[in-house]
Amino acid sequence: MSSWRDGLYTLNNDMTVLQKVANEGFNGPIRILEDAERNIWVSHIGNPSHLTVIAPDQKSFRNMVDTEDYTIGSVPKIFEDSKGTIWATALQQEPKILGFNLKTNTVQTLDKENGYNSFGRLFEEDDSGRLWIFKQDSAYILSPDKKRSKSLATMGNVAGNNRMGDIAKDSKGSIWLGTHNRGVELIDPNGALQESLDVTNGLTSDAVWSIEETSRGDIWLGTNGIDIYDPEKGGIKTIGPQMLKHGKPNTIYKIEEFEKDRIFISDEKGFSVFDRDRDRITYYGLNASFRGTVRDFLIDDNKHFWLATNSQGILVYDTEKGMVKKLKVAGSLLPGSQSNKLVEDGSGNYWSITGQGLVFINPKENTVQKIGESEGLISKDVGAIMLRNKTELWVATTGGLSVIDLAAQTITNFGKEEGLDPIVIYELTQRNGIVYLGSENGLIRVQAPANKEDPWFFYNYGTAQGFEANDYSANASALLKNGALWLPAGPETQINVLAPEAGVDTTSQRIRITGISILDQDRSFASFAKYEPLLKEKDTLWDPDGKNYYLKGTLPPDTNYVSEHKIQWDSLPFPFTLPLGLKLPYDQNYLRFQYANLSVFNRDKIAFRYMLEGNESTWNYPGNKSESKNYFNLPPGRYTFTVETREIKGNWGNPATYAFSILPPWWQTWWAYLLYAIVAIGSIWGIVQYRSRQLKRKNRLLEEKVALRT
Repeated sequence: MSSWRDGLYTLNNDMTVLQKVANEGFNGPIRILEDAERNIWVSHIGNPSHLTVIAPDQKSFRNMVDTEDYTIGSVPKIFEDSKGTIWATALQQEPKILGFNLKTNTVQTLDKENGYNSFGRLFEEDDSGRLWIFKQDSAYILSPDKKRSKSLATMGNVAGNNRMGDIAKDSKGSIWLGTHNRGVELIDPNGALQESLDVTNGLTSDAVWSIEETSRGDIWLGTNGIDIYDPEKGGIKTIGPQMLKHGKPNTIYKIEEFEKDRIFISDEKGFSVFDRDRDRITYYGLNASFRGTVRDFLIDDNKHFWLATNSQGILVYDTEKGMVKKLKVAGSLLPGSQSNKLVEDGSGNYWSITGQGLVFINPKENTVQKIGESEGLISKDVGAIMLRNKTELWVATTGGLSVIDLAAQTITNFGKEEGLDPIVIYELTQRNGIVYLGSENGLIRVQAPANKEDPWFFYNYGTAQGFEANDYSANASALLKNGALWLPAGPETQINVLAPEAGVDTTSQRIRITGISILDQDRSFASFAKYEPLLKEKDTLWDPDGKNYYLKGTLPPDTNYVSEHKIQWDSLPFPFTLPLGLKLPYDQNYLRFQYANLSVFNRDKIAFRYMLEGNESTWNYPGNKSESKNYFNLPPGRYTFTVETREIKGNWGNPATYAFSILPPWWQTWWAYLLYAIVAIGSIWGIVQYRSRQLKRKNRLLEEKVALRT
């Protein structure tokens, strides 16, 4: 035990002997930790400030004091990681974290040179071996090899009013962070915690406009030159302005390997083709009449380059003849002088972004069609386009998302009413059938439904998931062969790297049906009659208010609503007391159901769907509302209420079901119908007997008349 004023004490197992540990001059212990080797670490505040390490036999100790290599200062927090390193916060003029390893007798220092710039208050290690150091309003995350780091903003502060929050990791690896002003914050270390790449990693500039992974496995980045990143070695090489024949730094807008080892490179003055086999760059400059920045390109069947430019519309360049001309369709220029993107739709047709919306070009028929708001596009201010599944063209705009069905020639728009927020979209990319939208404030994951009647699912990644840069650049992302997504984003442009997905998420969301309302009222199904068989002699059962108790055989009769209306059930399982085997009278057929998603993460993205089998055959989609609609005048019969919840990847989880039945009125029961049948048969028999007697009587009278006449 530590006493800040009196020092360190030990208490024996019988809790009868309290003994002070002698350590002259060090009487301000504030933290105690026993490591995996049973050494006891004690941090002190005082003069001098230091760490004390007590041997497992408690017969010797050593004081970790200041050296030439490090200064300890006051240590308010100590933590042991899975490798046996003891991490300690050093409260000095400059924030530092010290890592002590007794096995290797080494000390590691984290300071501003490692990107650490604030006092660490809480520590935790995730299941991947990353060390999380929580500062006042953010987390400093150190990679398992302790060579790379990143920061993650927290929603609350971990300290305030001279009090410190606490931290814990649960069995699923989730980190629970107690904050001073926002309650408990839950962090999923296995979620989308992306890495980033910027000038601190060796880039020429943080402004990255194009990314391309080549057939050789390296990654080319268009900045104020070209940076070539080697993922295996982690190094960066640069192709400067001299090699590109610019003479001065020049923004590289487009890099694409269009044939093996042949790379297209565009800039503000023209474009180049780099032949890696020959190690030669061929520069194709545009003449004074056609000056403009090349933003994208296509190569047609004639090997001509179609160039999308920012001021000259679309240019067609014959590299063999060195001729360039503006694209004209049916004798006229394309609408708008700006073109930022070119996409071929698989049918030989081209789609392009202009300043007036979207343009559809049919090169074979030499026709063009402008598609803007009047044609159904959600906005004419288009930032990016993308072909998906060879059947859909996705259009990102400042007013939302438009999806064009190329076969049906229809446009479906998505804005805030459809769940898309924010609606200003600059970038489109896809991975494993999932589309990602780069918006003005975060990355949005889009799950298109397999059934067209189902709603679309949008999930936002932002600062809470570790995305420091959230204003995405247009037409600049890349999907690498390893499944990682590289996405340039601002405001101070850097590359966000979204790690490969671990595969299909098979974790079933926890959903429960929690209640049922009858005639628009919540009903209690607690019943003394149900408890009677469970009580033993001398057992007591108390009222909910705790004022009265009952013994076996003395329970009062039930007088609540369900007993008065003869509602039947078999049992009440814990904890939701939803009756199993429920049988409702025919006049108690106005119902509503409550349900809940029990997951603690991403509660702002919870969505439900439900269906009452026996009454309907299609799903209802209430969004995040945890209550069903009212079901009126349900006829007698068997029913099953089924509800599902959707997880982060858009998949519907395992359903929760609740079966019940509505009993018919007595006049619709089997015995009533049997009685009806008996009465009917008896009536028919009686009528037949009556008619038979009448006929016999008439026959007898007739015979008598005949006899009298003869």
